[in-house]
Order: sequence, then C-alpha cells, then structure tokens
Amino acid sequence: IHVTDCLPNSELRTVKAKEVTTEHCLMTIHAPAQKLRMERIASVTKTFERGIYSPLTSSGDIIVNDVVCSCHSNIAVRTLQQS
Repeated sequence: IHVTDCLPNSELRTVKAKEVTTEHCLMTIHAPAQKLRMERIASVTKTFERGIYSPLTSSGDIIVNDVVCSCHSNIAVRTLQQS
C-alpha cells in the first residue's frame, strides 16, 4: 500500500499492509474533479476472507475504493513482476 508520513511534500512509499498504522496517510482520489488528496488513516483492522485476485498493471499502481495502491504482491521483486 502506498503511504506518506502525513507531512507536506512527504514522499509516497510502498509498505506491506500489515505495516500500515494510524500514523500514515493514504493518497485518495475523489470525483468529480479526480484530484488526489492525502488522508490520515483513522483506524486499522484485520479482515480474513477467502479467495484471491491479483491484477497487474503496466505501472504497478491501481486505484481500489478510491485509494491509490500497488498491485505488487512482493515489494522486493516489483521490477521483475513488471517485466
């Protein structure tokens, strides 16, 4: 998941979902202007569901429920996954 430190001009970095905390902000996109906005994470919960879906895009990024995310399942080998 792409997160920032919630500070102006802080860099967007990719972390594992289990590492996300309420100290992080996400980049979200909102209609109708389709502009990106930084939003602090209000809470974190674990959800266990059955099934798998792993799309792969040419950039490695995807928007899920208006949140900018990575579609890489392994951050360490994302260059290989994009190849």
